[in-house]
Amino acid sequence: MNSITSIVKNNSKKALNNNFGRALIIIMLYLSVNLFFCLLHLVISLALGLPFFVDIASTPNVFLDNNINITFPSVVCSSTIALITFLVVSPLEYGLSNWFYRLVGGENDEILSVFYFFESTTMMFKSWLAKICVTIRMIFWSFVCFLPSFLIFYYGEKLFESFSAALLIIFSMASLILGTFFFIMLKLRYFLVRFFIISDRKITVKQAIKLSVKASKGQITNLFKFHLSFIGWLLISFLLAPILYAAPYYMASKALYARVLIENYNQKVNCEIENLTSPTSEPTDSNNDLEDNSVDTDATKEMFISHVIEQDEKLTNDDTNNSKNQ
Repeated sequence: MNSITSIVKNNSKKALNNNFGRALIIIMLYLSVNLFFCLLHLVISLALGLPFFVDIASTPNVFLDNNINITFPSVVCSSTIALITFLVVSPLEYGLSNWFYRLVGGENDEILSVFYFFESTTMMFKSWLAKICVTIRMIFWSFVCFLPSFLIFYYGEKLFESFSAALLIIFSMASLILGTFFFIMLKLRYFLVRFFIISDRKITVKQAIKLSVKASKGQITNLFKFHLSFIGWLLISFLLAPILYAAPYYMASKALYARVLIENYNQKVNCEIENLTSPTSEPTDSNNDLEDNSVDTDATKEMFISHVIEQDEKLTNDDTNNSKNQ
């Protein structure tokens, strides 16, 4: 396991030591709201006689040939519920991330603080706009990543007449796997968007997106390893008990990783500003510039790890103080 990932996950456990109950309540609250809208959609559809699927082939015993109900009343009903769900769940989701972000920073907020983004029209609008902007970008990247696989699968025989069907299927699957990998990597560029908005209330959505791309540069592989390290929890979370532990654990770890990345980026920017404004700074030749650039990656890694270690020591001291107080 990546060392940084290991430290972050261990520290997230420490942050949850005396706060696991509240973290679980907040997770259950978020899930309950999502479940409520799903049930509301189901009840309204049944009351209006709008089935989700239509049996066009008149084969009631066979479900695989059913089509999605795209009649006008069904589309209007589903779209309305989806819009209401988006307007309610997006601020709640950002409030959830805010609660965990502050928790790993040493704050002990009340459970009701999860509704923070509902208290201000500006913050509520930011949560909506950020979700929309990131979604639009991911739709664009999905076309870029999955279009080759689609073209090979559906038009491969016309485009590559000399290739066999089996070979086209292999190429299509390989292109799909490769496209999925690049799609995930591109999605991780926007991992920090919500956390930049949380950490700085004055920041705009456009600035948060740009900062997320910049701050995650060079960290995409580590972020991928970090999320991949939770794959075991995901596989066993089909049972109820594991997910009750894994969900708060994952949210706290994600918030702490984001906090470290943001602090590391801010410190790096501050160092660059100090170097530019320092009166002792002198112009250097091209060779010195090359040498400075060659060690930039190592310096960034050292700064990143130092932030993690500082966070580890802070949480350890907090645990010690809490034990003494008890």
